[in-house]
Amino acid sequence: MESKELSNYRQFCGSEHLKNKVRVGAIQKECQLGIQDADNIFCTSHESNAHRTVACIEAFKELVVQHGMEGVFIIVTPLETINMLETPGKVSKVMVQAWIKDLLVDGVFDLHNPSTRLPVCPHDNTNLSWAGKALLNSSSLAMRKEVTSLLTEVNRTGPQVFQTIMTSTFRPSQSTIEALKEKLKKLKLTDFAGESVEAFNVTAIPIIEEIEMSSMGSGQIIGLASAALTGLTCGNDERLKQKVMEQQMKCNVNAFDNGIGNEDVIAK
Repeated sequence: MESKELSNYRQFCGSEHLKNKVRVGAIQKECQLGIQDADNIFCTSHESNAHRTVACIEAFKELVVQHGMEGVFIIVTPLETINMLETPGKVSKVMVQAWIKDLLVDGVFDLHNPSTRLPVCPHDNTNLSWAGKALLNSSSLAMRKEVTSLLTEVNRTGPQVFQTIMTSTFRPSQSTIEALKEKLKKLKLTDFAGESVEAFNVTAIPIIEEIEMSSMGSGQIIGLASAALTGLTCGNDERLKQKVMEQQMKCNVNAFDNGIGNEDVIAK
């Protein structure tokens, strides 16, 4: 069986085999391979799979975590940490450019002491490059052509390629968020066999994740938790309905829309 280290750059960097070029080549090939499922590759807006952007992001996130490259997509500022793969709507081109400079030149801000920076990691340049190639290999031919026409080779890092793809295919807006919240509210527990909360969640969570990806602000999305809970009040289990209604009362915006309760409730 192939060692897990052969597909994980982070683990390899901590191993004693760093100078083994054969192993480096094997890891590089594995890390850059990208998504192989045709249904989950990034496409341009005019291609048939363009509507699957959220599923593509989820698949790519799983891939980079598996290969130890997710760190370059987690932007650290003195005020907050932003995971590009979870909330791409919050990320701008300027933000990505500053993040690349932090990784390669200035050093990343220390989460425990935001006024200081950590030393530049010698492996981040490799991670940035390999993540960029993995993204291009997780894209359709048309998308690859679009990205490479917009980015010079030196700028085809993972975060820059991802932000370019998002600019092309993922256009979050408040109207998009509101439409998704309405879609969430229309889910009813009684529509699922045996009023299964688990089955309800299987349908609801992808909608919630898409809403979170579309968020452009730094705070929680007003009304999201309330919308997520609405469908659970439609069941016949009185105890469950009571618990759900209690949670709704803690939401910023609740069923009465009169400001009762002001606690943040996590939608998932």
